[in-house]
Amino acid sequence: MGWIEILKTIAALAGILGLILGLAYALRRLNIGGRFSENGVEGWRVVAVKSLGPKRQIYILEVGSSVLLVGATDKSLTSLMEIRDPADRQTVLDAVVRKPRGVPSFREFLKRAES
Repeated sequence: MGWIEILKTIAALAGILGLILGLAYALRRLNIGGRFSENGVEGWRVVAVKSLGPKRQIYILEVGSSVLLVGATDKSLTSLMEIRDPADRQTVLDAVVRKPRGVPSFREFLKRAES
């Protein structure tokens, strides 16, 4: 009888652990818990992240009608610039989101190298 109770306890613990892992997976898939989505959350979105080196990045954020540049290290965040002018804002977004003219994609580069 002792082994049966131990097996029941292990089965119950495994069930609880499975439930916890299932809930964690569902919350992650539903984007609950403070994570960012590429589509934006509450009027703002992360447009791009540019790495400057180990543990140093610049985040380009679109917040309402402004674009913010934020410097990030492993220990701090620093607001670098706010762009409110619509023309300047669009220039920055175009430069970040789209590739510059005349710069081939990696696929085009490989096709040229094969020729």
